[in-house]
Order: sequence, then C-alpha cells, then structure tokens
Amino acid sequence: MAIFETYSLREEDIRVRVDDPQRLIPKTFAQGGGMYRFITAPDLSHRGGFTKLTLGQGFKSFFWYDEYWFVIQGRSRVVATDRASGLVTERPLKARDAVFIGAGTHIHHECTSSDEPLIFMYIAVARQECARAVRTSRPRPKCLL
Repeated sequence: MAIFETYSLREEDIRVRVDDPQRLIPKTFAQGGGMYRFITAPDLSHRGGFTKLTLGQGFKSFFWYDEYWFVIQGRSRVVATDRASGLVTERPLKARDAVFIGAGTHIHHECTSSDEPLIFMYIAVARQECARAVRTSRPRPKCLL
C-alpha cells in the first residue's frame, strides 16, 4: 500500500445492481444502493470508501470499529444504540455533516432524500486488538462480541 493515495468519486463506481458479483456486502443493500471501497490497509487496520442509498433504503449494522462519515449529498436518519449502555441516539443527516460512530454501536441508517441519492464517504478504523484478532483468528476480544 502506498503512503499517498487519491481517488475522485465517480458515482458509477458504487456497485448498485443486486446481480453484480463485485458488489460489496451484497445482502446489506437493496437494488440501487451499495458501496465502493477505494482503500484497505494490508493489516486491515483501516479502510475507506463511499456508500450510496436511495429513498427508503437503509441498513442495520454493528460496528466493531470506529467509523467516520462525511455526507456528500442527500439526507438520512440514523439511530445509534450503544451496546454497553443501551443509550439510543437519533439524528438527521444532510450534506456536509461529519459523523463519528464509536466501536460497539448498533446502527440503523435510512435514506430520507427524495430528490437525490444519499452518498457519504466512510473511513473505518479498527481498534488495535480488533484488527489483530481479525487478522490472526485469535479468540474474539470484547469489541467483536
């Protein structure tokens, strides 16, 4: 992996067809939504890319890593639940919003834009013990339970 990488977003790079064999995590997104990953560290310590959702589409996920989002276009609603405390936080998102999601958070994210798709950049950063466990298949640390 190079020290310096660049990528210019091309919406067509985000794989959105359900029959596309190159689609990332295909069971997460309905037709029209998807992801494009432009970088992944060899040690799996971080990765970055773009996600696209259309009106009414969304996803649910558990984040075992810290993740940062920057909304490029569109609007959405996020419900975040902290696994340890049970604290629930709901927020609307719009273009130019920056988001942090800490490891151990359950997310329910839904696009609410009717005039344009939601597109956001994500950067996922594994906590050291989690990245090491994923790489080596050692017993799962608390972040993965």
